Amino acid sequence: MKKFNLWKWAGSVQVAMILLSVIALVSFLGAWLPAELQPVVYYSWWFLLLLALFSINLLICCLSRIFINRTKFASALTHAAVLVILLGSLISYTRTQRGVLELQQGQSADSMLLKGRRHLLGFKVRLEEFSLAWYATGPAAYAIRYKVQDKQIRGALTLRLNEDYRIAGTPYAIEIAEYMPDFGLNENNIPVNRSPQPNNPAILVKVKTPGFTEGRWVFAKHPEFSFAKDENIQFRFDWEPIIREFASTVTFLDGERQTHTVIKVNHPAVFKGYTFYQSGYDADNLAFTSLEVVRDPGVPVVFCGFLMINLGLILLFLPKIAVLSARKREDRA
Repeated sequence: MKKFNLWKWAGSVQVAMILLSVIALVSFLGAWLPAELQPVVYYSWWFLLLLALFSINLLICCLSRIFINRTKFASALTHAAVLVILLGSLISYTRTQRGVLELQQGQSADSMLLKGRRHLLGFKVRLEEFSLAWYATGPAAYAIRYKVQDKQIRGALTLRLNEDYRIAGTPYAIEIAEYMPDFGLNENNIPVNRSPQPNNPAILVKVKTPGFTEGRWVFAKHPEFSFAKDENIQFRFDWEPIIREFASTVTFLDGERQTHTVIKVNHPAVFKGYTFYQSGYDADNLAFTSLEVVRDPGVPVVFCGFLMINLGLILLFLPKIAVLSARKREDRA
């Protein structure tokens, strides 16, 4: 009867495929869960146990190739790379710091809020300016609500520029004649558009009756403003500009060293091991910004693992490519 070899079995391909299949299946099923429930799977003790068993399998496999068959160094390096990636993930899981830094314009701070406590950064961050930019194009159609007082008729509709709409049961017909993203008045009190940015979006609504036509400006951000001649009919302009980006201009202060940078969504800043992400703002206070601050020491380890994988694959396939090239040269000869 053949003696059972635990070392050989633990590092076998069969065990690796079983563990890898289970990990892949659990990962696939966990991805279908709501985001708030996914940590229940991915941070559970049994999922971490699966990863630990897979790591042991890879470790035994690597050691076997290095000490038993040294010609398989490239294969061992590729397996070791996966171990390094798993090690980096473990470091990220146990050592990552993720906090929040909130600043007013001109304010400096040397700490972030981490799990309800202040955590010192070792340097200061000063907010120089917060900026908000919108898409300059106006909407394809304009959503408005109306109310006819004497008939007690209410309604909502979407109209394009210069499109007529007759309100049934009333003498009124309405048309949107003009749109200004940044409404203002010049020195002669004539409406002008001050910029393409939707700082004060407004539409000019033409109110038509059989004996009277009125042009009335309706403001999205200031519905309380009304220049109506006919108070019997009222309008609301329902539109929020689409934000293109928001950004924080900050200065990192480390002793006498000053580093200026701009932090945008999907364009973080990195300083002394910390990564700063633009995470939020206050629509009512545009001098305020909220930054997510992350320090993840596992990221360099994971990158090192990916470099090892690439090197291992190159070493693994390079001899085979050389053999094929030699055969082609022989066939040509």
